[in-house]
Amino acid sequence: MKLSARSWAGVLSVPDSIANAGGGICTAVEYHSGAQAQAFAVIQEKTAENTQLVLEQARDRHVLPRAAALELARACVQEAAGYRRRD
Repeated sequence: MKLSARSWAGVLSVPDSIANAGGGICTAVEYHSGAQAQAFAVIQEKTAENTQLVLEQARDRHVLPRAAALELARACVQEAAGYRRRD
């Protein structure tokens, strides 16, 4: 999806998968026996990092943040797939 001047109209949005990823992040921290304070710190760090990454990619590639977020998600899944055990 390509950007147009009309599509932005001065409104900046971040996909829900980026803005509200705290639940999944919290679950991962708790799974590894992390405390609540640690979970909140990781949520803040990862959300800020991923938001910046998505917005920069959207700007640089002239695509909507949703498309940039999907590219990021696909790359993460492909990387994680490389860690799978092959029996």
